[in-house]
Amino acid sequence: MQSIAVALVMLDAPLALLFPIFAVFGLGVGLADAGNNMQALTLQRQAGRSLISSFYAVQTTAAIAGALLVSGIAALEAPFEVTFAVAAAVGLAIAVAVRGRLVPDPEAAAPSSERAALPWSGIIVFGIVVAVSYVGDSVIGTWSSVFLDKELAAIAVVVPLGYAAYQACSLASRLAGDRLVTRLGRARVLTGATILAAGSLLVAAAAPEPWIAVAAFGAAGLGIGLMAPLSFSAAGDLAPDHQDEVVSRLNLFNYAGVVVGSGATGMIADGLGLRAAIVMPAVLVAAALFAVRAYRTPRPIPTSPGGDHA
Repeated sequence: MQSIAVALVMLDAPLALLFPIFAVFGLGVGLADAGNNMQALTLQRQAGRSLISSFYAVQTTAAIAGALLVSGIAALEAPFEVTFAVAAAVGLAIAVAVRGRLVPDPEAAAPSSERAALPWSGIIVFGIVVAVSYVGDSVIGTWSSVFLDKELAAIAVVVPLGYAAYQACSLASRLAGDRLVTRLGRARVLTGATILAAGSLLVAAAAPEPWIAVAAFGAAGLGIGLMAPLSFSAAGDLAPDHQDEVVSRLNLFNYAGVVVGSGATGMIADGLGLRAAIVMPAVLVAAALFAVRAYRTPRPIPTSPGGDHA
């Protein structure tokens, strides 16, 4: 679905047609996000150990690859439509390659006529943490370059480095995240990630020099990069027999965070300045510390005694 929408964008379609095309793309993104989390939790339960951070690391790698693709097409001075064509082709190839290879959730294999009684209190707690992590992610993705350019007068080559550092550090934390969870437990990892992310955003907001802001945005990635996978992992334990339903509800908080991160930051920047706008996600991310207790619930994975007991 995403590949089809991207391919359609290449066409010289009237402006009115772009809105339904973007809607199709958004629907595809939502389905892919939810499906990826469902698949990660299913495989994680079967393996008896934390795996979900590695899935998010692949997602981050894809984001970096997309940025490099755009940069490479621009360097070659090729038509920008080539970017869409390559992205659509790669997406379609991946969809074909994984078709039939996905692992079904055995807990959800038997259909039931009864409406699932979902654990909404837990979904909301974990969802808030997901939302504030995406607020931080959205703010850095949308505003870090603007902050370096307008507030700190960074030279052109430095302006995009804040987001680049954020993505690189987010990838590093996600690659190490499963091992950290196995060793320390989810609650301790979330505590460290939250403190690091919130503190780093505050440092970025107060940074007197561009290099300090770049380093702070990178450090924020180390923390923010772990908050969503930890939350989905914990939410998957709320009702293992209704895991897919829980994940689909929790996935809605991703987009709430993106909307708040992009919109509210712009309003704050216009009214109080960019530094205050960067403080906003720091405060919201820090609020995730109130949810740490919920991440201490033992994970009921029966296949291995070495599972995570955060």
